[in-house]
Amino acid sequence: VGNFLAITRLFKWGGAYRYRRHVPPSCDLQMKDVVHVVLIPVYKEPIDKLRETLDTLKAQGDGMARQIVVVIATEERDTTSALMSRTLHKEYGPFFKDLYCTVHRLAPGELAGKASNENWAARCIKHRLVDQMGVDINHVVVTTCDCDSYFHPNHFEALAAAFVARPARAAGHEGFTRQILSSHV
Repeated sequence: VGNFLAITRLFKWGGAYRYRRHVPPSCDLQMKDVVHVVLIPVYKEPIDKLRETLDTLKAQGDGMARQIVVVIATEERDTTSALMSRTLHKEYGPFFKDLYCTVHRLAPGELAGKASNENWAARCIKHRLVDQMGVDINHVVVTTCDCDSYFHPNHFEALAAAFVARPARAAGHEGFTRQILSSHV
């Protein structure tokens, strides 16, 4: 319900709407404490297509880009991924909380594909953020998208407001979100 309301508000009020005002001051978690992890699995994708997605993440309103950890999830079998990762990290790294590139190596018996790549990237970023850096896992919202996804400029502000205000968060329930816009639309 929270995501539906947030999406409805995005389209109704666009950039003029401020979601922070709907977060009760009594919430134990504030929007500034939310860490957004955006997993983008890629395999032999054109770098310009990925740049378009990163541009929509960079353009997040109300300073939300500084709360986003971008994870570009590459495959070891893609020989162009190392150069692409270095290029994108140099171009986009300063705009986000952080930008990581993971390299998925197929384990024996593992099937190649998007799901196994996303799984590896999620495990890597959990290890980095939670286990090594001490980020509270209850403050992390994970979004997965394709490399050709476009996000509304207030997507992550609306998502953070819905996340911190929802009563289910206190009960330890999990949530799920999808990108709002796609280049295929």
